[in-house]
Amino acid sequence: MRNRIHMNNAYDDLLEFLADDEPVVGIVFGDWCDEFSSPPDPAIPKEIHGKLLSFTAARPYLAADWSFRARKSSADTYAAYIWTDRRVIWVVEYDGATWLDSALRDPRDCRPATAGRS
Repeated sequence: MRNRIHMNNAYDDLLEFLADDEPVVGIVFGDWCDEFSSPPDPAIPKEIHGKLLSFTAARPYLAADWSFRARKSSADTYAAYIWTDRRVIWVVEYDGATWLDSALRDPRDCRPATAGRS
């Protein structure tokens, strides 16, 4: 089992982060973030890194043994951009800890916040 703050996989993490009525319209995966550990098996194939996937196509990769939320000094996650109908979501990494953050998809009046603060 990987070094995580909970037992969820990336699919569960994403569902917890989304609003109940917020559909995912696309996902792009990047590289494995932790240079000192190997990606889980099965890894997301390198040939789809950087390629836009539907939520359905991405789901098997999201359900593997890895999480968007990793503990300090263990960035065991993939970089990703996730588009919904209202925002863009990405992985934040600080000192090895990782979590999801987002910004509104379209420009509008809002109150910006720094990463990690709501």
